[in-house]
Amino acid sequence: LVAPVGAADKSTQDLKFEQIDETVSSKFSQSQLNAADEETADYATDDIVRVSIVLENASTIEKFGSAKLSSSAVAYRNSLKSEQQSITQRINAKLDTSLDVVWNLTLAANIISANVRYDQIGKIESVRGVASVLIENRYEPMVVDQAEIDDPNMATSSAQIGSGTAWAAGYTGAGSKIAIIDTGTDTDHQSFSEEGYLHALALNAQAAGEDLDSYLAGLHLLDAAEIQEKLPQLNIYATLQGKNYTASDLYRTEKLPFGFNYIDKSLDITHDNDSRSEHGSHVAGIAAANRFIPDGNGGFTNALESVKTQGVAPDAQIIVMQVFSAGGGAGWDTIMAGLEDCVRLDVDACNLSLGAAGGFTTGDMSKTLELFESTDIEVLIAAGNETNAAYQNRTGWNLSRSGNPDDGVVGTPSTLSAALSVASIDNDGAESLYFTVNGRTIGYNDTATTNATKFLSNFK
Repeated sequence: LVAPVGAADKSTQDLKFEQIDETVSSKFSQSQLNAADEETADYATDDIVRVSIVLENASTIEKFGSAKLSSSAVAYRNSLKSEQQSITQRINAKLDTSLDVVWNLTLAANIISANVRYDQIGKIESVRGVASVLIENRYEPMVVDQAEIDDPNMATSSAQIGSGTAWAAGYTGAGSKIAIIDTGTDTDHQSFSEEGYLHALALNAQAAGEDLDSYLAGLHLLDAAEIQEKLPQLNIYATLQGKNYTASDLYRTEKLPFGFNYIDKSLDITHDNDSRSEHGSHVAGIAAANRFIPDGNGGFTNALESVKTQGVAPDAQIIVMQVFSAGGGAGWDTIMAGLEDCVRLDVDACNLSLGAAGGFTTGDMSKTLELFESTDIEVLIAAGNETNAAYQNRTGWNLSRSGNPDDGVVGTPSTLSAALSVASIDNDGAESLYFTVNGRTIGYNDTATTNATKFLSNFK
């Protein structure tokens, strides 16, 4: 950089120039960088923010290097829980009020998440045993606007990604458990029916020359007995005890063996009482919608033929973990609570179809997620729910800040090294009703059975 003659006034006095071979670089003073970061204040002093209070001692997986908990690891995890109680008491004394604790995480992370006033963060950081205090990121699902027609074209998407090749090779997902960490699931949807699921497994057993009971035993399906055994190890255990919930309450069907609302800490995982659309059901359907659905006459029909929809792994079980509230987003602490419980439930894959702009690859969140690399779990995260890093930011102008001129198109947390970042492409095919006039094919929508009725009603 070359400063114009006469430009060396007070506004440029903090600039320093250093000659390195043929390259000239400029260095801004820390005061200038701080000023850039403070262009727009994020929070008022009395704003309530969700924070992760990161403690100094290593988490259980950090210390033992594996999600398979030995008796020593279980004892250590219990010691972390006791330590968190002591540190919470010290924080209460420092703040002269009771800390509003949301989660106590001890498996992959050693974190107390809580709601605090923004101006209390500095005091909490000064408490003995606290390493840092991080303001939680908030994530949103990709929800189709109510004025738009939601048309995922499921009839052609499976062929587009080559699902048929996997099915022809015998891969149906039988014995796998997929956690859908999202907005919940339509538990009575025909694509998730227990009867259709068991019908498919019975056909699998027949093809393998086994009786159904022997075949099911070999799949090691998650059931109420296993949930009961692992209940004390789950992050939701204290909540379950306080509300007298049991493993039987969490267990829904053999297709949906586990369901819990982590954000509201309740058993309501349906879409009946929220405004977040059926995003979670859509995602669950893509992953594992049954290949057989009830025909209404006591039998079953092939889902691909009758409703043009079948999941990529149709014979997998679906673990429902709702992390989005009835009207808002999900915090990283709630997502982490679900992910830690996935480890204890021996889930095979966790799907997070969510994200936010600004896809950074470092920081405490990245370090925590990296610990899942020592487990058998694949963490699959949407590559982008935002158009770019400036989209819907706090400036209100959809523009990057000068202090953070990031214009990336891949969102966080999919950019973290432990995540398998999954992007989508536009579907190049669709099926439609049509009629023919003089050899000309004319497509149309049946407004009695599609979202077109809702769409048109917005223009009345």
